[in-house]
Parts: sequence; structure tokens; C-alpha cells
Amino acid sequence: MSQPQLIDTNLKLIASRWPAIAAQLTRIDIDGINAQLEQGLEQTISVNGIQLSSRHNRIAEASLLCQAIPTAATEIDCYGIGMGDVPWYLLHEKQVQSLRVHCLNLSLLKLLLTYTDQSQWLSHPQLTLLTTPAHMGLGRLWLACTADLGFCDEPYQYQRDIILHEKNVGFANRRHEANRALHLQRFEDNQPFWQHDEDALQLRQIYADKQAALVIASGPSLASHYAWLQQVYALPQSQRPLIIAVDTALKGLMSQQIGCDIVVSIDELITPAMIQAPQLVAQHAQHQSPPALVYFPKSRPDLLASWPGKRYAAYSTQPIFDSLCQRAQHCRLFANGSVLHPAVDLACQLGIKQTYLIGADFGFVDGRTHAAWEDGALGPKVSFAKHSIKNGEGKLISTNLNFISYLRALELFIAKQPHCQFQRLSQAGAAIRGCAYQDPKALLRQWQAQSQLRRSHAE
Repeated sequence: MSQPQLIDTNLKLIASRWPAIAAQLTRIDIDGINAQLEQGLEQTISVNGIQLSSRHNRIAEASLLCQAIPTAATEIDCYGIGMGDVPWYLLHEKQVQSLRVHCLNLSLLKLLLTYTDQSQWLSHPQLTLLTTPAHMGLGRLWLACTADLGFCDEPYQYQRDIILHEKNVGFANRRHEANRALHLQRFEDNQPFWQHDEDALQLRQIYADKQAALVIASGPSLASHYAWLQQVYALPQSQRPLIIAVDTALKGLMSQQIGCDIVVSIDELITPAMIQAPQLVAQHAQHQSPPALVYFPKSRPDLLASWPGKRYAAYSTQPIFDSLCQRAQHCRLFANGSVLHPAVDLACQLGIKQTYLIGADFGFVDGRTHAAWEDGALGPKVSFAKHSIKNGEGKLISTNLNFISYLRALELFIAKQPHCQFQRLSQAGAAIRGCAYQDPKALLRQWQAQSQLRRSHAE
């Protein structure tokens, strides 16, 4: 069958079942795609040097990709199409009762329809073809054609990030398991602290009147907010929002004489010097009130011992903390790799209704990984970035897979908090779903006006 006949036949089939998708495909021009035929024992197509499937035994590869799908599975979501072998295998060999094939890139599909006959799976009655996701998450049972992930159209970029995270979670879990012995030992070493320190939710009594909170992360855009934060911190404590900072943000904040109310620290590698404990001790000696510390029991004992202010214990929702609940009850805070997660959850659990995020960039802004830290001091260097995400202005910024995973985990958490509102105060960092942009200057004017009004009433 010639190329014009192939595309005509394939498009007619799609038009008969999904006319809107056929209309989309008709408008797409594939002339600019860098594609070529690859010949091995069989044929496949490569795009930008990436093969869409094996070129030696495509059905064996499809079988391998589908091997984790249970035999009794009835509903499957397949993300990506490859050369069409995986959808064909699921429908004809696995005989699934309902298959949703998600087209991650319409241009790739048009290319495939132009040069290959895909009618065997496109005509199957148990098939649904999709070009936009129906919801934020992935299907209950799913698999992905890996090559397609590198060519993902915007509607599926969120799902792509979740898939990449899921494909790497085994590696991450092995690393966590390797640290399990250290964490269990830390639990014992820190027993004098977590068994006697108050629960983090006791902070509710202190900040019961607070309706808003600033949660400060250490992303590069934080540096552009120092002057703004100085003005916020200068407001009377009773008339400004609660200020919660992650541990790695303290270095920059203290260099600008910016204080906070609560510091959250959960990482076993954070030292007293990194969290500015010596400087806080010096301030305390000058009768300056230090912030409260909310910590997980895997923190370094010397950090907890050197903290000059009051400590409050909390546990992660991870199973390794379950045993500690039998020995001392403390609240559980959401944590999925980033200290920002429990800091945001703490604000919610303290009853805060409006949370503003600063420095929550999840990407490398202005060639930096973190504010006030040298490149690579807190993890991979900027030069190691292999991924990108869109910032608040719709521009791409470089990042790494860990940061993307942290971002998506935060977005899923936000989606589960219907009684809390979230806003970000920078457009330079990642655009966070469920977290609209708020102009910090307008917000400061609002707080200053409210403070002035209260002073007037007091007089």
C-alpha cells in the first residue's frame, strides 16, 4: 500500500470512531520531523535518533513491556504508541477488555499512520484512543512506551513526569533501604529528644490567630525576595503571616537579617552549621528569640542538641516511622523527598487557610540550584540537568528528575486540600498546579494597610 493510501485508510478509520482526533491529525504537518527508517531483522522508525521500537523483534519487546500486566486485568491505560505493537499485543494476545491508548504526541501518530498500517488495533472494539488525559493521575493499571515519553505534547507532560518518577522509584527505594539502618539508629540516638519534646501540632496554641503563612523554600528565586521579606518581617508579629522556613533557606535569610517563626528540618545529612545553629545561638545570647524547630527523628543528634530554641517533634507518613508511634505519639507530616512537603503540610495542620510559597522553584533559575548556596553544595550541579519544566511565565527552565518528582508530589498534595488555598510569589520558578501566582508587592501593601488600620484603631 502506498503512503497516500496508508494515511487515507488510517485516518478514515480514526474518523469513523474519533472524528475530533482525525480532525486534529489532518491539520498536522510532519514534513519537519527528523525521521528515518531503521533496518535490522525487522524495521522500525527513528525520530531524532530515538527508535520507536526494537528493530529486531518488535513483538518480543511488546511482550516484555506487557509482562507486568496481570493476566486477569480488564482495564489498561497505555501511554504512548511506539510502532503500534504494544496496543496490538494487549488487545490480541492479552485480550484486555478495555484498553485506553494515550497518544502522547500527535505528530508521532501522524508519522506512524503515514508509513505503516495500524488498522488491526485501531479497529478493535475494546480500544479507546485519547489525546488529552481525563484526570491528573495515571490509570490504575498502566504501562508506557518509553520512546514516546521523550516527545510528549503539553497535555500529557504531567503524566510523563509521574511515569518517569514511577520508573525510577525502585532505584530511589533501594537507596532509602540502604539508609534504613542509619535511620533506625538515629531513632534510638534521638530518643531523648523525640520522646520528651512536644508534638509539632502544639504550635496551634501559639499561632491560633494566624490565617496566612509564608512557607519559604531555598530555590534560587528566594534571593529576589529578600528585600520584600525584610519588610514583611518588620511588620508587628501579631499583624504579619506566620513565617515557616525550610532548613536550607536559613543561610540566605540570616545573611539578610530576616527571621522566621518556625524552621522545618527532616534530612539526616543537615549539620548544625548548615542550619545556621551557631549564629542562632549567638543571637539567642543577645536576647533575640530563636525560631521553633520542627524535626523528624532521623535528624542529626548534634543539630537537635545545639538548637537554641524550642524543639517540636513530628513523624513522616513513611512506614519506617510507624514503630515510633507505639513509643511516643506525634503528628504525621506528608513527605515525599523534599523538606518543603512537610513544611506545607505543617501549615495546613496548624489550621492555616492561606499559604504563600516563596523559593519553591523546582528548577534552576539564573544558573543556580539554591539561593545562597554554591552550585552542587546541596545536590547535583546545574550542569547535570537533563530535564526541563515550564515556569510561571511559560518559559522552560532546566531541572532534574528529583525536582520534578517533588513538584508533582506537592501538586497531588495540594489537590487533596480543599479547605486550604495556595499561591506562589514568583513567576521565575515552576508553575505549580493548584497554586496561582500572587504579586508580592500588592500582597505587602495589603498587609501594611491592615497593620496601619489596626494601629489606628488601637490609638
